[in-house]
Amino acid sequence: MKKRILFFLVLLPLLVFSQQKKTEYLIHKNAYYLDNSQDIDDFNQIYSYYKNGAFIKPIGNDIYDNIDKNKSKWLLIKLPKQLKEDSYFTIWHQYFKSVEVYQIKNDTVLKLHCIDNLQNFSHKAINFRLPTWKIEKGNNIELIIKIENSISLFTKKFLLLNENEFLEFVQKDGYFTIFLLTFFIILLLVNLLLFLDQKRWSFIAYGFFLIFTFLDLFAYKGLGVKYLWGDSLFLIVNLKTMFQLLGFSFLILFQLSFYGKKRIPKFFNGFLKFFIGINSLLLLLFLSKIYHSNFSNIKSISWVVLQLEIIFMIVFHVYLAFKNKIPKYLAVGFTIPLFFYQIRTLYNPEADISILTGLLLDNAQYIATALELVFITYFIISEILQEKRMASILKQENLALKNSFQDNLLQLQLKERNQLINAVHDSFGGNIEALKINLLGNIHQKKSEIEKIVNSFYKEYRFLLNTIFTPKINVENLIENLNDLCLKLNTLSKIDIQTHFHLNDTFLKQEDTYHIYLIFSELLTNGIKYSKASHILVRMVTENQFIILKYIDNGIGFDTTFIPKNGFGLHNIKERVALLNGTTKIESSKNNGVTITMKIPKNETNKNSNS
Repeated sequence: MKKRILFFLVLLPLLVFSQQKKTEYLIHKNAYYLDNSQDIDDFNQIYSYYKNGAFIKPIGNDIYDNIDKNKSKWLLIKLPKQLKEDSYFTIWHQYFKSVEVYQIKNDTVLKLHCIDNLQNFSHKAINFRLPTWKIEKGNNIELIIKIENSISLFTKKFLLLNENEFLEFVQKDGYFTIFLLTFFIILLLVNLLLFLDQKRWSFIAYGFFLIFTFLDLFAYKGLGVKYLWGDSLFLIVNLKTMFQLLGFSFLILFQLSFYGKKRIPKFFNGFLKFFIGINSLLLLLFLSKIYHSNFSNIKSISWVVLQLEIIFMIVFHVYLAFKNKIPKYLAVGFTIPLFFYQIRTLYNPEADISILTGLLLDNAQYIATALELVFITYFIISEILQEKRMASILKQENLALKNSFQDNLLQLQLKERNQLINAVHDSFGGNIEALKINLLGNIHQKKSEIEKIVNSFYKEYRFLLNTIFTPKINVENLIENLNDLCLKLNTLSKIDIQTHFHLNDTFLKQEDTYHIYLIFSELLTNGIKYSKASHILVRMVTENQFIILKYIDNGIGFDTTFIPKNGFGLHNIKERVALLNGTTKIESSKNNGVTITMKIPKNETNKNSNS
C-alpha cells in the first residue's frame, strides 16, 4: 500500500506536467543582455547604448542564469508589436536588491513604478509577492530593465499577462503558498501536541526544524522581504541561507535524539555532530558580518556545506533503510526533498513551460519537504504507538509475573511449612510418645528414663532451631556465619565437624550467599541426622572461574543408584545449586561415607547480580 502511495505521489506531477499546454505569456525569447562588461548605473549612458544597438546578446532559453551580484545587470525586452490591452509585466524572481523598469514607446522614456497591490482589480483587492509593473496598451513598446540581484542565481522568467491571466496566476501562486504555509503550521501544532503528551527533547528539536523550514519557505516566496525585513540588505541577502543552516542543525539534533545510538552507527554519529559544529560556526560568521564585512564568501561556503550535508543525509538514510534500522518510506521521505533541492540547484530547465508547470517546479522542493514531514510525523506517531503497545504488553507480562511470583511464593511457603511440620514430627514426635508412656507408669521408677527423654527433647529442639534459623547474610559475613553454624551443630552433636572456607574476594549477590548458606545447612543437618558419621568436612574454595562447595563424611553412605527417602535432602540441594547455574556430583557407596561436590561458575553469580 505504501509503495502504491509513493508511486502515485511521484507520478502525479509528471501527469500534470504532461497535460499542461505551453502558453505565450513568456517573453524571454525577445530579451537581450547589454553587451558590455562595465558596471553602469547611469540610465542616460545606457540609453545611448540602446540607441547604438548594444543590446544584442540573447538571454537564452534556460530558466536560471548566473550573474555578478556585485554589478548592475541591464536587459532589453521587446514586447509584441501590438499590445491590444493593458497588461502586467512580472519578473518571477524575488531576490532583488533593487530593480528598475524603463518603458520606451515612440522614443518616449517613462520610468515605471512597481505595484504592490491593486484595489478593485476585477472587483477584488489582491496582493501578490512578485515584482510587477502595469503596461498600458500600445505599439512597439520596449522595456529596459536594471537588475541588482542579492544572489548570483537569477531566474529569467518574464511574464506578460493580460488582466484575467494575471489574476489566474496570482490565485494559483497564492494557493500553493497558502497551502504549504498552512500545512507547516498544522504539522507544528501536531508536534506541539506530541511534545505536551510525551515531554521528549527530540520533539523540541523537530519543532524548531519545522519553524525554520516554514521561515525558509517564507523567505523563498519573498514574503519576508515584502512584509518583514525588506529594509535590511543584510537580511535580504543572508537570512534564507541562515534559516537553512538552522533547519539542518535542528533536523540533525532531532535525528540524534529520536533515532538514538541503537540506530545510528558511531561513524555517522560523529559526522552528524561535526555538521552541527560547522553550521554553528557559519552562523556566527554570518552574524559577524553585521559588524565586519571581511567575510564576503560565507554564503558561498555555506552553500557548499549544505550541498555536502544533503549528499551525506541521502547516504545516511539509504544506509539506515538498507540495514532495516528505519522504515524505507522514511528514507524515501528524507531523500525526495533533498533530491529536489539538488535538482533545483543543478538542473536548468527551459523557460518555455506552462504557468502550472512553472509553479510546480517553483514549489517542488517544498512540496517534497511537506511530504517528508508527513512521513516523519507518521514515523513519530507510529513509534509512540509502538512504545505504548510494548508498555501495555510489558504491563500485562509484569502482572502475569507478579501473579506467578505470588503463586510460587505461596507454594514455597506451603512447602517450607510442610518441611517444618515433618521436621517437628520427626524430631519431637517419638520423644513425646515415649514421655507419655513413662508418665502414665510409675513416675518414681521411671525418673531416669524421663530425664533422658527430656534431654533428648531439648537437644532436638535446639538442633531444629539452629537448622531453621537463617541469619542476615551477605558476601562479607558469609564465612563467619557458616563457621558459627558449624560450631553450634558441632556442640549439639557428637560428630567432629571441620571447615575450610575461602572465597578470595569473590563477588556474590546477597541472594546467592543465602542459597550457599542453606545448602551447607541442609547438608550438615541431614548428615548429622542420618549419616552415623564421626567426622564431617565442609569446604568452600575458588578454583579458576568456579566456586567449589564440598561435603565429605565417613558415615554409612548409600547406594547412589537408589537414594533413600531422607536422601540427605539431595533434591532441595540440587534445586538450590541449579538456581546458581551450578552442577552437583554425588559419590557414595554403602559403609564408605558420602562426598558431594557442587561447582558454581563465578560469572553466573555475577550475571545473577546484574539482572
